[in-house]
Amino acid sequence: MDFAYVEGTPYEPPVKVVIKEIVPDNMIININTATKDELMSLDGIGEVTAERIIKYRDNNNGFLTIEELTEVEGIGEAKLDKIRSRITVG
Repeated sequence: MDFAYVEGTPYEPPVKVVIKEIVPDNMIININTATKDELMSLDGIGEVTAERIIKYRDNNNGFLTIEELTEVEGIGEAKLDKIRSRITVG
């Protein structure tokens, strides 16, 4: 995620603007290499869950199967089924 500063006016200070990655809706996401923004492009995956996926991945040397994603808190079978067609492990 990148940041940009937008200049203010004499009456307003500069504003910090967050620039998010744009990920196409049909892009297949490799959960072993995805950025937080890429993970957040998946239906039902917010910032906290994306961070949990990355933490699990880092602590367990990646995911061996897509089904292993259910080991991450906040991801059950129903959520996995919603995103299954958009994810891969390699």
